[in-house]
Amino acid sequence: MIVVNDEIEMIVVNDEIEMIVVNDKIGMIVVNDKIGIIVVNDEIGMIVVNNKIGMIVVNDEIGMIVVNDEIGMIVVNDEIGMIVVNDRILMIAVNDEIGMIVVNDEIGMIVVNETIGMIVGLSELK
Repeated sequence: MIVVNDEIEMIVVNDEIEMIVVNDKIGMIVVNDKIGIIVVNDEIGMIVVNNKIGMIVVNDEIGMIVVNDEIGMIVVNDEIGMIVVNDRILMIAVNDEIGMIVVNDEIGMIVVNETIGMIVGLSELK
């Protein structure tokens, strides 16, 4: 343990930095040579799992969730901005309305102002 200014600055276990604490807050947790958690301003800034960014939290909101090297969700202003699965955009939501649903590289539905603007079927695109 290294203590500086009455605060625990670093805890070293098995030649690895396990925790860095700054201003009574956990600043970083490192496990198996990977950054596990970064905490900024009492909020979890980033969670990294298996060398991938698992979650970014900005202003008490989930900014991004990354699963299997793909962007799983982007949330802006308490609204789901985008859901991406298997390199495809599944939904874009703006102002609590579903903007677009895309399935298998085809436009499935566009909704504007709580009304169905367009429904495109598979045969119509071919």
